[in-house]
Amino acid sequence: LPAVGKNLQDHVSVILMYRRRAPGGPFLRNMRADRIGFDFAKTYFTGRGFSGDVPGGVVAFLKSGPERPLP
Repeated sequence: LPAVGKNLQDHVSVILMYRRRAPGGPFLRNMRADRIGFDFAKTYFTGRGFSGDVPGGVVAFLKSGPERPLP
């Protein structure tokens, strides 16, 4: 495959972390066995629920300058 490895570009990676003032929050509140079981069923049948929104990362590609055609 002659095109493999061509047009490689570096991507800047930034990790943002924060601490809550008070412990808990919606994640811990919903992790009780009775609540998460109910929420799994709700998410399965309706497509909406806490368990359908898995905590994860967000990725964005931004232009590094106005002269760049694409991020």
